Amino acid sequence: MAGTAGPVVLLVNTGATRVSREVRREAERALDPAGLAAVLEPRGVEAAREAVRRAVADGAGTIAALGGDGTVALAAGVIAGTGTGLLPLPGGSTNVFARGLGWPADPVRAARAAAAALTVPPRGLRLGEVVADGRTRIAVVNAGAGVDAGAADWVERHPRAKRRLRQAAFAIAVTGPGMRQLLDAPAQLRAAGADPVPVHAVVAAWGRPYAYVGGRAIDLLPQAAWDGRLAWIALTARSPLRAAGMLAAALRHRDGPISLPGSIGGITSGAVVLESGRGIHAQADGDPLGRVHRLELRPGPTLLARVPA
Repeated sequence: MAGTAGPVVLLVNTGATRVSREVRREAERALDPAGLAAVLEPRGVEAAREAVRRAVADGAGTIAALGGDGTVALAAGVIAGTGTGLLPLPGGSTNVFARGLGWPADPVRAARAAAAALTVPPRGLRLGEVVADGRTRIAVVNAGAGVDAGAADWVERHPRAKRRLRQAAFAIAVTGPGMRQLLDAPAQLRAAGADPVPVHAVVAAWGRPYAYVGGRAIDLLPQAAWDGRLAWIALTARSPLRAAGMLAAALRHRDGPISLPGSIGGITSGAVVLESGRGIHAQADGDPLGRVHRLELRPGPTLLARVPA
């Protein structure tokens, strides 16, 4: 597979929940013998995006992204479709993408395994694209609207709770601000050319799992496999009990698609489109996108991902 390991550039999100001096030192120590060329600590989203662009243009073979899912998705959005590989090092509260690829949840352990990952061929993944009211971004794991997006919005507006409670903050937000999204008027969902269906929440995924609670995966869409297809599930019933039942099923389910009363879903190589006159909260990889009137979820470009040896 195309893509050489070096030169290696380490991108550090110093504001990520679990990024510490110790974690950064371990990452630098591990990557140095593998050809560490630079360590980047940009401040702000646009500065980080531009720093990755420059690193790719300067010939970086691998971008090692130390941060949460937002940092990884930002780097992936620049790297996808190029010959540069992405090495995701968990430094956030949940780190769904990195852990889904087999990286340890513990940042120090993951950092120590970084050099060995550069000795094996990268894994080719198909990511997703999210178009929210005309604005396009790459999604590495999932996107959604309604319950999970309302919870993500609340968590991002309460950074102290996010830092202190980490994954528990999202669980708390789902039961309050998230469930309140069900009170909104339904949005119209179209998938695979079918007639529109009114829904109150939707989750789509290109990879798995959907999230983690501690060491336990929430496998809401187990058929998602980073293979270019989009798996999705939507609530047609305005019921907190149905939403809670869906999450409970995801905690204990592993193989085929989840099917519950008051929900619809499927898997497609095309797009899923959601339209709302009033607007509905949306998220991509846990990053809130605000209220949007039109949300299109579709297969995206290929990414070369570095996985543990």
